[in-house]
Amino acid sequence: MKTIKITFIFIALFISFISCEKENTAIPEPPSPVQLFTPKDQAINVTFPIELSWEKASSTNNERISYRVYFSKNNQDWIYIASGKNSLTVTEENLDPGTLYYWKVETIDAYKQSSVSETHSFTTAGKHYYKDGEVLQLQHSTKGNGVNIVILGDGFIKEDLEVGGTYENYARKAMEAFFLTEPYLSYREYFNFYTVFAESNERGADYENNLTEVKDTKFNASYDNTNMSSTYMKANNNKCWEYCKMAPNCDDIDKTLVVLMVNASRVAGYCHFWIQGRAIALCPVKPKTTAFNKQFENTVLHEAGGHGFAKLADEYLKYAKKSINANDAATISDKKNLEAGLKGGMFANVDTTNHPDRVKWRELYQKYPEKYKYVRSVEGAYYYGLDMFRPEPNSCMINNIKYYNAPSRMAIVKRIKFLAGETFSLEDFVANDKLLNFPPQNEVE
Repeated sequence: MKTIKITFIFIALFISFISCEKENTAIPEPPSPVQLFTPKDQAINVTFPIELSWEKASSTNNERISYRVYFSKNNQDWIYIASGKNSLTVTEENLDPGTLYYWKVETIDAYKQSSVSETHSFTTAGKHYYKDGEVLQLQHSTKGNGVNIVILGDGFIKEDLEVGGTYENYARKAMEAFFLTEPYLSYREYFNFYTVFAESNERGADYENNLTEVKDTKFNASYDNTNMSSTYMKANNNKCWEYCKMAPNCDDIDKTLVVLMVNASRVAGYCHFWIQGRAIALCPVKPKTTAFNKQFENTVLHEAGGHGFAKLADEYLKYAKKSINANDAATISDKKNLEAGLKGGMFANVDTTNHPDRVKWRELYQKYPEKYKYVRSVEGAYYYGLDMFRPEPNSCMINNIKYYNAPSRMAIVKRIKFLAGETFSLEDFVANDKLLNFPPQNEVE
C-alpha cells in the first residue's frame, strides 16, 4: 500500500512538470511587418549600387528573426533575391538601368511565422556607373603565380565611369596594346590585368593646353610646365600606389606595374621606374597629332611594356654628335643614372662597349648565330650618338614601333618568369622566341 502511494505521487508530479513545460513554450505572436526605409517609395533615378534598408522587426523572439527580400517588375511575379538573420540592409547591383522595380521584405521567426511589409517601388537610373575604387579584372592568368598589371585613369569624370563607357573602353585598349607584339603576345597567359576606377572632378591634366592651366584630378597628372614640346609627365605616386593596392594581390608594388591613362590630348608619355621593380607609366589617351589607336597603343608599348615592365632604356638620340663621356653637367647626370641602372640590373638593351666578346648581348649571336645574325652593336643609344650602343638598328625604344629587339625580348621574358615564380632558361627562350613586325634593318637617325 505504501509503494502504490509513492508511485501515484511521482506520476502526479511528472504530469504537473509536463504541464508547466507546455505553458513555458507557448508559440509567440508572429513578427510585425517591417517599415521600408530606402530607397524612398516611388524614388526615381536611383543610382547603382542600390542599398535597400528597413527597420528592425518587433517580436517577442527578436533574436531569432530573419528577413527575405523580394523584387518584381510588375508587382505580381516576385523573385526572391536575398536573406539574412541580422542584417537590415541589402546592396543590389544586378538590376536593369532605367527600370521600375517593386520590392518588399518578409520577416520570419523561428516558428516559421511570417509577415510581409508594404510594397514600395523605385526606378533605377538610366545608366550604371562604376564606383570610385571599384575593381574590374580584365584578364585572369592561367600560368604561373600571376603577373599583375593595374590600369588607372586620371582626368575621367563620373560620366566617363559608365559601365561599358569611356574609362572601361580605354582600359581594355591599353591592355590589348600591351599584347600587340612579341614576346608579350606569346606569354599573355601569365598576366592578370586589373583596372581600378578613379573619379576625377575635371577632365584633362595640368598644363595640357598651356603652361598655367591646372585641373582637379584624382592623381594630379601633369605635363611639363616649362616647355610645351616636352614629353615629361608626372603624377601623385603615393595616390597611384594607394589605388593600385585596391586590386587583388597587388599589395607588393615592387612586383606590380601601374599604367596611368591620362585623359588628355597633349602629345607626351613618361615612365617613372625604380630599381626595386615598381613603375608608373603615364600614357595620354587621345593625343591630337595622330590617330588615337596608333599613338596611344604605341605609347603603352614604349612606356609600359618597355620602361615600366622590362626596365629598358631609351635608344633614341638627343645628342647625335655627343659622347656619353663628355664632361659637362647634363652628361654627368645622365651617366650617373645610366651606371645606377646598369648596376641595378636594368637597361638590358644598351651598353657602353661594342666589343664582340664583352657586349652584354653577345650570348645570343655567339650561341645562336643563325637565329640572331641580325643582332650586333649599333652606335647611338641612351640619348647619345657616340660611345653608347644598341643591339639592332630599330626598336620600340627608339620610335615606339611595335617591335622589341632580341635582347629586349629576352629581358621581358626573364621578368615574366621571375614574377611568375618560374626559372628562366635561355634555351627555352630561344626556342619560343618569335619575330613579329620585324623592322627594316636600316639605321634610324
